[in-house]
Amino acid sequence: MEPEEEQSQGDAQLKKLDLSLSFDEIGGYALPIVFYITIIFTTAFVIYHGFLPIIFGWSLSDFVLWSLPILLTGIVFHELIHGICFALLSGKPLSFVKYGFDKATLTPYAHCKTPIAAWVYKVGALMPAIILGVFPFIVSIATGNPYLFFFGTFFTTAACGDFIVFWIIKNVNNKALVEDHPKKAGCYIYTENTAEVKEIKLPGKKAHFFQKVYRIPFLFLVACTGAIFGYRVFRAISFYL
Repeated sequence: MEPEEEQSQGDAQLKKLDLSLSFDEIGGYALPIVFYITIIFTTAFVIYHGFLPIIFGWSLSDFVLWSLPILLTGIVFHELIHGICFALLSGKPLSFVKYGFDKATLTPYAHCKTPIAAWVYKVGALMPAIILGVFPFIVSIATGNPYLFFFGTFFTTAACGDFIVFWIIKNVNNKALVEDHPKKAGCYIYTENTAEVKEIKLPGKKAHFFQKVYRIPFLFLVACTGAIFGYRVFRAISFYL
């Protein structure tokens, strides 16, 4: 947490506080989020439709041909949803949001050019996970479609950084002004309520603890996913031999 600064807005003196985490800290918190979302989503799908659609209900050729284009398109739409929500809910033009690509972290971003209300930032942070992740997953439960299950699960877990940022600012007054942090995950807030500012504490110290605790469970998930895909590849090769 960076030292507080003061910034004037009209006649008010606003307190500025850095509510952000390093990407290394974000990575520590991401492991349990990805683990539990994957377990919960998979368990729900299996309860309704069994495990066989996850193994045999999809085409290996379709997966190979369409996975990368869908992945890239989804990543782009993820940031577009952020930007559109920030602009529309703030009553700003779409040009209010700057889009770009961070070479250091190899990630795209949607950056507001000026501070916005905290409630807008909160809604905009969660909306990609809802539209690209949770909604397709719910449809997959209703239809048994494994493609929607994979899509929904992936893009819900891909929003783990957004979940963490929302968690950081969930207690911030909805009327406070929020500004994107230029180099870290999170934001600056501006508020007149000094007591409110002092009550906000970042959970960064637990990040390394989560990295140690959830490293093995996370690797187990990766191994299970690799085993399913490897099994389908083995069967496809065996069919042509």
